[in-house]
Amino acid sequence: MTELTLEILRSELAPIRAAVDGVPIINRALVVVQPDIRALRAAFNDFALQHVTQGEIGALHHDVNRVQEENRELERRIITLERLLAERESK
Repeated sequence: MTELTLEILRSELAPIRAAVDGVPIINRALVVVQPDIRALRAAFNDFALQHVTQGEIGALHHDVNRVQEENRELERRIITLERLLAERESK
């Protein structure tokens, strides 16, 4: 294959690699994070029984969801960086 063909293939594979890098995160979320989410929601619901407003509970849920999303994004980036570093070291 020519260098141009290889470069085109690499550029086509880049989005696929990013998606594949996220697979371990999805697995971890299913196995570890989901039970934690249920526990947090139960705690928030118990907290709601203490006469806090629905808005306060909604804000807490929003904050937890935001932090979890940021955590998943950081994990994805770390996995991508680790893969890129391993590829670079293997050359």
